[in-house]
Amino acid sequence: MWFVCAQHVLRKRLDAVIRVSANRGLTRGVPLLWGLLKTWTKATPQVTPIAAASATLEPAPASHEKAPKRRHRSVTSPPVARIWLPDRETQPPSRSTKRQHAVRLLRWVHTAGFAGNFVLSLDLKKIYPVMCEHLGWKPYAWQTLAPEMRELTGGKKTYKWVVGERRRVYFIAPTMAKDSATDIETLAA
Repeated sequence: MWFVCAQHVLRKRLDAVIRVSANRGLTRGVPLLWGLLKTWTKATPQVTPIAAASATLEPAPASHEKAPKRRHRSVTSPPVARIWLPDRETQPPSRSTKRQHAVRLLRWVHTAGFAGNFVLSLDLKKIYPVMCEHLGWKPYAWQTLAPEMRELTGGKKTYKWVVGERRRVYFIAPTMAKDSATDIETLAA
């Protein structure tokens, strides 16, 4: 079938070449081309492009099944209760929350003498793992801690130009809020 379609296309192109040659006054090879076209037309059956293109494609068999839907983790999972034997086991200390980490980091920077200043996020990001190591805490990822830091330092992202680059900064308040002081006291206990 594709061979017949190709012949039809070649026949149309040859006919176009003959017409262009005749229009330009090039009549020398036109009789030869007309003779070739007539001979070719008689030797091969006529196929219209509509008939060639009218071959219908059958739809694919519906033997395949749809893929199962992905399971998503539930947003809130029920709390898991642990049972400890008082005589034989010691309960491990609970991990401090990300808010407690953020409060402690701000307190640490505050007591280091940076109260009332803007501090680069990059610097806090470097200092945070060192502070956690010093306290024996497992650090959170910075992306987890950053929203808490933003909330504690005014609730709005602040950017400053530093050496020609726009950088994220946190404002360390001159005085720490009362709730952060109580958070620190509970951490120390």
